[in-house]
Amino acid sequence: MNRPTTLALAALLALVAGLAAPGTAQTVHRVGPGALPQIHAAIAIAGPGDVIEVQSGNYEPFTLSIPLTIRAAPGATVTVLPQLSTPVTLATPPGTVATLRGIRVLNPWRYPSCHVEVLGGTVFLEDCAFESSQSYRRAALEVTDAHVILNRCALAGYGAARALVGAQNHGLHATRSTIQATDCSFFGSYTTWDSYGLGGTGLTATTSDVHLVRCDLVGGGKLLAFANAGGAGIDTSSSRVWLADCNIVGGSTPGNGGHEVGIRNSGPAIQWTRSTIQGGRDQNGNRRPAFQGPQQQRSDLLGLAAAAPPIVRGSPFQLDFETAPGWPVWLFVHDELQANLRPEIEQPLAALPGTAALIGVLLADATGRATYRTTLPNLPIGLSARLHVTAVSGTTLPLQTMPPLGGVVR
Repeated sequence: MNRPTTLALAALLALVAGLAAPGTAQTVHRVGPGALPQIHAAIAIAGPGDVIEVQSGNYEPFTLSIPLTIRAAPGATVTVLPQLSTPVTLATPPGTVATLRGIRVLNPWRYPSCHVEVLGGTVFLEDCAFESSQSYRRAALEVTDAHVILNRCALAGYGAARALVGAQNHGLHATRSTIQATDCSFFGSYTTWDSYGLGGTGLTATTSDVHLVRCDLVGGGKLLAFANAGGAGIDTSSSRVWLADCNIVGGSTPGNGGHEVGIRNSGPAIQWTRSTIQGGRDQNGNRRPAFQGPQQQRSDLLGLAAAAPPIVRGSPFQLDFETAPGWPVWLFVHDELQANLRPEIEQPLAALPGTAALIGVLLADATGRATYRTTLPNLPIGLSARLHVTAVSGTTLPLQTMPPLGGVVR
């Protein structure tokens, strides 16, 4: 059912126009051939709300402490490579948002090394790829006391994409944080007999809220039969976790032991629906259990049946939601991304009610599917602004929501 198309277009037009109103104009700083040589040079002269557009090339790590957008230029491949073991650090003031789109942080060598750390504020990551350093228990993305939203990102422990040995390197490690991800992949590093510790996990969370939709999480396996044990797909403690339409698998082994469970949990029961969760496999095809720790399978968590597209002006935009049959799905559009908890909604939200506009109400069919379709206006205003859609579903309290969709307007 798709009733709200006209209303949706009116709301989108109004919001995009508002984002480009006087007082919110963006200055674009360009990095690459014929422009500023490094991303950190552009940050040094930029102000809040500005845009840094980066051409194809290899760049040095940077620290971002002001709310702005760093984006790859159209068609560009932007790679941050290690230098003197300096991390990429993102830490904006509370109540502000930093945005990265199309940025890769890779570690092709053991030394020097680089990883990405978020140490405060809210960070939105879209179409990014991060690889951890080889350092012991280092994650590709380390999040502490912060809020991170990810769309279409890949996070991998050291060497996971190349079957190289890491040192218990995780895809993502969150501490006292809120993580919301859609259409993302998380991989742990491999282990051998002489590597430090176990295989890395896809995602590790401590005292955090984690909400994942359409994500793949794979624990690092063993490269040798007599190596240390592999890693879990997800490892959590004292955290709340919701999973919808995800695939999770523990690390596997070429031997008879050391394969790992899909999810290891020592906190509240993990809530999940429409997901494939498996332990790792040994050489004989035997699998470890899917879970170690409390879990609850649900039928009412809100998710997606297909990948959510980016926001492209003048292009069709379709979202295929999955929920309980016959349930309403309310759609809100917003440009804010502040994490907050409300008693009416089970999961953390990413937009305050006062900043969001209702663009329509869908009704799920007998299979639980609800589809939203529209065509975005092809306007020059609003380019590089953030435009997000949040869905809320349910018939009784608490209602269900999912991580915000959309992203940087293209």
